[in-house]
Amino acid sequence: MPFSRPLQARPATPDDRLAIQTLTRYEVHVHSHLDWKPVEDWLGQQPFVVAERGTRLVGALACPPDLPDTAWVRLFVAMEGLEAARVWEGLWPLAEASLREQRLQQIAALSLEPWTEPLYRSAGFRHTHSVVVLARRPGPPPAGAAPAGVRLRPASGEEVAELAAVDAAAFAAPWQLSAEMVRLACAQAEYVSVAEQAGQIIGYQ
Repeated sequence: MPFSRPLQARPATPDDRLAIQTLTRYEVHVHSHLDWKPVEDWLGQQPFVVAERGTRLVGALACPPDLPDTAWVRLFVAMEGLEAARVWEGLWPLAEASLREQRLQQIAALSLEPWTEPLYRSAGFRHTHSVVVLARRPGPPPAGAAPAGVRLRPASGEEVAELAAVDAAAFAAPWQLSAEMVRLACAQAEYVSVAEQAGQIIGYQ
């Protein structure tokens, strides 16, 4: 049988890049975080662990921190033919040990697919937030969108630190973005604007 050998868990290395990319592209059980950074770019940062059967990579779990005290589950993937729960149970203890060594305060996960929530709950995660998605038809913004005394303008490429400071003031962990993530977000966005009051940036999008 193709999956008769036991699972072996180990830290991922840059040499695993192609195998991880193949798993995330073709497997059914793939959780990929809503991230500004491709998951393979986290290779070399821990915890990023993989599961093997023999010499074949059959699963991966990545949750390296971006902020100093908070991490997200950025990737979990299990090869078809293996129970996702078994792969998770093989990888999570190794990842959790690394997170404890780094003295992180919390780890968070988005449950974007129904099959992921039981895995997270088995590891002690608890439901704290519900993500609401809103949609708006294209068209001009409503009149009077900007409050009095607030100027809206395009952001400049040199304002990443200011935008990250606004982000940190607006959100509590784990929802904050680091300066590096703000930089990546701005680089990928078609348009970035700021709200400015008395010469100070008070908001961005």
